[in-house]
Amino acid sequence: MQTMSFSHPAREHRKKVLGIMIAAALFSGPLSSVAASAQSNAPTSANPAAVPVRPLETTSPPVALSAEEQQRRQKREEWEQAMQQTSLPKKGCFEAYYPNKEWREVPCITAPPYPQLPRRGPSALIVGNGNNASPQAPTGLISTAIGSFDSVTGVTSESGQINATGPMVADAYTLQLNTNFFTNAGTACPGSPNPACQGWEQFVFANDGTSGSVFIQYWMLQYNTTCPAGWNSFSFPGSTDIYCFRNSTNASGVPNQPISNLVNLKLSGTVSMGSDSYFFSAGGGTVATASGDNSVNAAAGWNIAEFAVVGNAGGGQANFNNGSTIVTRTRIVYGGTDKPNCVAAGFTGETNNLSFAPPAPSASQPGPALISNTSSAGGALSDCAAATAVANIDDDQTPMLYRAKFVCGQPVGLAIGRYFTVINVHNPIEDASAKPVSFTMKVAVAPPNQGHTQFGSSIVVASDDVREISCVDIIREANGANLCSASSCEGFVVIESQAELDVTAIYTAANTTSPQQVTTLHTDRVLPHCPIRTEVLPEQTVRFVPPKVGGGDADYAGHGPCVDFRLALRLEDGNKTLAAHYRMHAFECDSSGTPQSDFTTAKGEEELILMVASPRGRILGYNVNSTKSQSYIDTNHSNDDFDYSDPTSILFDPVSPVKKLSFVGDTVGDEAGTKTGASITFPAMRVELETCTPARPTAQSLTAPSRP
Repeated sequence: MQTMSFSHPAREHRKKVLGIMIAAALFSGPLSSVAASAQSNAPTSANPAAVPVRPLETTSPPVALSAEEQQRRQKREEWEQAMQQTSLPKKGCFEAYYPNKEWREVPCITAPPYPQLPRRGPSALIVGNGNNASPQAPTGLISTAIGSFDSVTGVTSESGQINATGPMVADAYTLQLNTNFFTNAGTACPGSPNPACQGWEQFVFANDGTSGSVFIQYWMLQYNTTCPAGWNSFSFPGSTDIYCFRNSTNASGVPNQPISNLVNLKLSGTVSMGSDSYFFSAGGGTVATASGDNSVNAAAGWNIAEFAVVGNAGGGQANFNNGSTIVTRTRIVYGGTDKPNCVAAGFTGETNNLSFAPPAPSASQPGPALISNTSSAGGALSDCAAATAVANIDDDQTPMLYRAKFVCGQPVGLAIGRYFTVINVHNPIEDASAKPVSFTMKVAVAPPNQGHTQFGSSIVVASDDVREISCVDIIREANGANLCSASSCEGFVVIESQAELDVTAIYTAANTTSPQQVTTLHTDRVLPHCPIRTEVLPEQTVRFVPPKVGGGDADYAGHGPCVDFRLALRLEDGNKTLAAHYRMHAFECDSSGTPQSDFTTAKGEEELILMVASPRGRILGYNVNSTKSQSYIDTNHSNDDFDYSDPTSILFDPVSPVKKLSFVGDTVGDEAGTKTGASITFPAMRVELETCTPARPTAQSLTAPSRP
């Protein structure tokens, strides 16, 4: 396994990672006003203000996610969470590329005008119109919720109307992440004469079969008077109640997302006292919009989150083919880690044609979340019978193991004397109001009675408190498995804890004569053993085109180019990040390598992030070399391939950090800055990681003073 140590001077180059983009917007100006009612016959275009947007990938996913894909998703999710905490530079629409944490401004669009209706009337035995399994915060209020799909199987088609009117349209649906209805002591409906008026907020991705948009829709339910300026009026048929709704000023436009890409879609929403925002991910990319307003004060009343794929507005239905099964995950952020309550209720008036089905999904991370199973077959006794609530388990809370040597009594093989061991376990948290920590222990005994016990029940240690493990405790524990004699024992005490502890072993030895006097004392600070695991990074290819530099034109015109390519793997950020840094220089030259006029040149560098360790972890190494270089002179218009994985080639290098390089040098016409570059294929790479990085203090030894 090879690693290299690098310093970190300031470098001006581009950072890049394959596979994901994110965009965002801040809203300003008056909100759009569009009159709507249930009787209106609206046009079927769900995106009337089309603005060119950057394409997002919409690849058809595999049915099941591999461990490697789950790992990649986890890293992207960590980045998305960080982006939600990164301020936007100004009002407008923005995008960013994983793992870059800088926003780039892009055009905004106008949200479609149609109402995503609230529930009304009796609910059927299908998802929507009040029928759903929704997570409720066990305490406090929800600030963020994230809706995603754990699996989508058997789905081959979906169709629905736009705003519940017109023909059926393939791939017409919405993803909705909705709050519960709330009053907030009257602050949700300012100006309403109805004390029962409620606020409601929806985070929406609307797909009309040709394009998609992401926006927020705000509601004041049963406002029952003229809607305020900028709000649209809506009434259900046969009712005199007046509902008011409006969309966020700006919306993010994304390409059409076919139902085959459903498993890759994710929608999240965040509320605060100052503004509300959303994120939308299509697997190959992500868009996000941050609102500059707080229309219904959802931050003061959100405690249940609903997520579903349903019809596109107007109370419409998303119709899936027979044999469809969809497993959704709705995560909530409420300030705690305990699992949410399952509430058999929903809030949207749109539906799909699926029902809740057994079995309930297996518990899995991330949480806190509610995972629910729906299918065209249905059959669950209740909505929540098909759902599983999970608490949040921090991936960084890998149990730490403290292994303390012990010697008790007069073990065979040691110098004649009596040996004593005392292990002190201290909770370093000084805050008296903090939650106590706990640990479990087992004993591993050395020969001749070799063996070990199992981890026992938890031992609780209050803040700034100490627990003692003495030879009496150790022998009693070991004798439960018949491993030690009543008078002597030797081996290890293994302590397991989710929290970091202060563990110190104190060893004393005495003579066997009477009175027994201490002859040696030794203290040893026991350090946690950080579990080490190996992860495999999948093979991937990245295309690099360095920019044109200098005063020459962009055509090498048969003069080379001379190409010099260099790549180095680097461990950065305290060994938390594995990055590949590569650079390429292609200049106009003759057959001997001498530069030729007019000195056409492409030159640049990039950095590709290959892996990011967990916050408490670090990368120990990898199973390939750290550097690779390749130089050659191009002599034709064909691609030039260098395969280092072919055992029959003189280039064969089984530990190369690059599996293959494919260069484009000279072409017909201009190429510098547009075509000249390299396709870099990285091999499947094994990376060794340590899952925690505790401090490494030194042990102390003392020799007892001689006694008279």
